Amino acid sequence: MDARSLSLGGQSGWIRNNLEVFKHSGVLSSHDWFLLVQSAGDYLLHEIFPQDEKVQCLLSLKEACNMLISATSAFDSENRQVIDQVKQTVIEALCEVEAMFPQTELAVMFHVLMHIPDAVYRWNNVRNFWAFFGERSTS
Repeated sequence: MDARSLSLGGQSGWIRNNLEVFKHSGVLSSHDWFLLVQSAGDYLLHEIFPQDEKVQCLLSLKEACNMLISATSAFDSENRQVIDQVKQTVIEALCEVEAMFPQTELAVMFHVLMHIPDAVYRWNNVRNFWAFFGERSTS
């Protein structure tokens, strides 16, 4: 995977050069991870896992995250059904992850993903809120 991540750099404004996902994962910023997962996730994860179900599980989670990123809910719209469908997709993807991966790989942020659709319904798009209220008010 490091060889693949190293080959991604070179295009201005996309992924930084010399990123090694496994060897130097601590130097990746949240923006780096966002770009890697959203734009190059399929390439990075291609044939990494021998079982197809684990790959499908990760791709389902990636698709759910992309739905969260593109979901909108304007203040004057009543699209609760659409947001509920996004939430159901996220929960189903998270259930797959929980069933497939050991508990050591289940981060708290996976649980937070379940609440993002409700925040989208309230504040429109993920760009409109960078943290939950308690995190914003304490900094």
